[in-house]
Amino acid sequence: MRNKHQNCARIFHVPTGLKQERQGRSRDSNYRDAMAALIAMLDERLRSSSKAVEDDVRRQQIGSGMRGDKRRTYRFQDDTVADHITGKSMRGKAMRGRLSDLWVD
Repeated sequence: MRNKHQNCARIFHVPTGLKQERQGRSRDSNYRDAMAALIAMLDERLRSSSKAVEDDVRRQQIGSGMRGDKRRTYRFQDDTVADHITGKSMRGKAMRGRLSDLWVD
């Protein structure tokens, strides 16, 4: 029977429940590799959570950028302005600066 060495390195991160395990010939290199992989996983988790928060804040500030977020449509070729909030549209006068007519009921 041959002598057996315990070369496997297993690292747990208790707060998140993540674990990394490496097997190879050298315990030191296995430990370093497992630690580097665990740190990379923790960094990625932190980066993704902070990116999700930033994305939510950005969406709240600027909207989704879709057509439903538009306030007005300006059509220069037809000389018309359509206000999507009030549902009114105007031809001719709005392009010359008379936008207040769009808000009057």
